[in-house]
Amino acid sequence: EHAVASLVTSCCPALLAAIDRPSRVFWIGLLFGLGLDTATEIAVLTLTAIAQPDVPRVSALVLPLLFAAGMALVDSLNALLMLWAQEWAAENGPMHRLYFTLLLTVASAVLALAIGLVEALGQ
Repeated sequence: EHAVASLVTSCCPALLAAIDRPSRVFWIGLLFGLGLDTATEIAVLTLTAIAQPDVPRVSALVLPLLFAAGMALVDSLNALLMLWAQEWAAENGPMHRLYFTLLLTVASAVLALAIGLVEALGQ
């Protein structure tokens, strides 16, 4: 953890110096979010809807708003679940927490590979 922090600090000191307020982190998150496939698809669908003459511009914004609300809800529930899980694992000692964290990491990696495989085979 410390090695990664010092790598980022030595690699991009100007970037870290520019983030002096929490509001600046929002823009980094926005750029990161637009790099995700789902967010890009939502943006393209919204632009396509706006380009249609019979679709009001205001109604085309419903899709990105629903996407943002859904992501906020799912991310919040995920954070609460992970907080509960990590607190539960910490109550049973440091080795139990280590094994639990390892299990979650392996499960996440296997799930990501399975989803990637399904996506690759589906196209």
